[in-house]
Amino acid sequence: MLFRYLDRIIVTDLQEDTRSIFVGNTWFAVEEGDGKVERVLPVATDEQLTRFKTLFSSRTSRDFRDGHLWYSVIGRPVHSTFTRVERISCCLSLLLCTMVANIMFFGKGETYHRPPPLDIMGFQVQLSISWAEVIIGIESALLVFPVNLLIVQIFRHCAPRSPREQRRVGSGGRGSKKARGCLLPWWFIVFAWFLVLGSCAASAFFTILYGFEYGPDKAEAWLLTFLTSFFFDILITQPIKIILIGLFIALVVKTPDAGLDYVPPTPLQDDEEHLNPFMQVVTFSSCSSN
Repeated sequence: MLFRYLDRIIVTDLQEDTRSIFVGNTWFAVEEGDGKVERVLPVATDEQLTRFKTLFSSRTSRDFRDGHLWYSVIGRPVHSTFTRVERISCCLSLLLCTMVANIMFFGKGETYHRPPPLDIMGFQVQLSISWAEVIIGIESALLVFPVNLLIVQIFRHCAPRSPREQRRVGSGGRGSKKARGCLLPWWFIVFAWFLVLGSCAASAFFTILYGFEYGPDKAEAWLLTFLTSFFFDILITQPIKIILIGLFIALVVKTPDAGLDYVPPTPLQDDEEHLNPFMQVVTFSSCSSN
């Protein structure tokens, strides 16, 4: 059976150029919540849209699907100008930069001393990695995060190049381009790709250069340290970034969120008109599970 959780409904009147938001935040299923499948939703007021709970939940839900670098490769919003190819390229750049950051901490040479065995309930357990190396993994993840964040923001805020793409994302003018988050001219995309390719090439070169000198023990410790950095970024750095942004929006900015799937209607050109003068655009934001 299909269970449907409704986040919100956005109704856009194209004739009056007005927008109404209906906040649901409830289940439409017999087996979930209060069991109701029919509800009457009033138009949300500004006070309701700027409540901490509404702002924080909508913003964090949006950013986990779009702002979490690793998960967004799969859950990328349809209308996002930040493509999956660009997201995967940023992931590759982050991985290689993390590798070289870890290997710089280990230094050259094959000399490596294994940590002393741990005494666990009378048993001597030999670990391949020490707490100091776990800290190195965490430091490496934090060290490369700002560089990766810069590349991601350039990709995310570049305007489309062709007029057709600009109309598709609703960039009918300077103001609407800012509303879509396109704050940079299109040619900044070249700079972003230069950073991605340059960081990947440099990181791969130094990783191979240093790695050839490592013995098996040191290589194993370096690999475990790199995996520590990798999972720390997925499970700690990215979620904390999303939560902090959500708290800042909910407590300081307090700007109503239009929702993840809301796309402003494309402005009419001089030779165009609506076929239906009473036409409205309705956007649903919901989650479903089987």
